[in-house]
Amino acid sequence: YPRYLWHPYYVPKDNYKCLHNTDPFIFGDRFLYSNCRQKKNPGLTRLGSGSVIAFGSGKKVAGGWKWLLDTVLVVSDYLQFYAPEACQRLVDTVPDEFLSVTAGPIADNQRTSLRLYRGATPDDPVEGMFSFFPAMAVHEKSGFPRPSIELPSEYFNPGNCRAPKGLGRERTIEELRTLWDSLVLQVREAGLLLGTYASLPERRNL
Repeated sequence: YPRYLWHPYYVPKDNYKCLHNTDPFIFGDRFLYSNCRQKKNPGLTRLGSGSVIAFGSGKKVAGGWKWLLDTVLVVSDYLQFYAPEACQRLVDTVPDEFLSVTAGPIADNQRTSLRLYRGATPDDPVEGMFSFFPAMAVHEKSGFPRPSIELPSEYFNPGNCRAPKGLGRERTIEELRTLWDSLVLQVREAGLLLGTYASLPERRNL
């Protein structure tokens, strides 16, 4: 269970050398996925509309590996960009907060071609699918464990959680919808809600 609750904020910097970024970026009107592991896995730069990306991590529980879900991003559309030009290329496409929190570190630390994916929303879904994160109503308990997800090993490998799975062949929209439905069902069976919006972080100047 979480032990602390943090109020998110960000501080603009003169440069972002050697700094990590926030990816996927779940704040604002649409979830955004821009760089995580794309350089090491080129298949992640060739995903089409309707692709379902499940972000999470593996954890050993009671002697066995479980895969715990953080965020689901359903691809609505995308934009190619060159990392050092991230801020200039994306300025009219993303919130200003994204430019500081995510695009700044990309521009100052990477030298490769990447793809920005914009997530589908409940108001603008793809075949009925939209992006979400596991959530709980504000009046409920203050913390909850991430839900454990089970899908065929073709899609998840709990023992090697950092290796993307499911990139080997093209998926039909029917297959993707079936997988998305399964993720939704398992989150709800864990007693959780589908969070679809998070307020943009506050800007502070230190």
